[in-house]
Amino acid sequence: MLLQYERATMNIQTQLLEALHKLWKNDIPSKVGIFGWRLLLMIPPTRVSLASKGILTNSHDLSCVFCFIDDDDCTHIFFSCTFVKQVWNRISNWLGIQLDYEDERLETFAFIW
Repeated sequence: MLLQYERATMNIQTQLLEALHKLWKNDIPSKVGIFGWRLLLMIPPTRVSLASKGILTNSHDLSCVFCFIDDDDCTHIFFSCTFVKQVWNRISNWLGIQLDYEDERLETFAFIW
């Protein structure tokens, strides 16, 4: 079981490294590249991460700006928020692809890289 976990971890790390390499090789504006880099590493400046650094101090400021239901962390704002799922659904329909919203991992969006 542990060996399977290690192989899966190595595979994800390899995919992440490949995605990061492709991201920096693209001809995109630097602010888009930096955002993509932070998203791939799951470290965008969400409300929860800003609160953990002491930048946001009011607990009422932690909720998602789209749905106001859950805290605004990386997983919620990019994968599980009902509003964001509608946006991804429209994008996937436009691209003619099917996304697995229950996955809540960046591998769901492998079509990007």
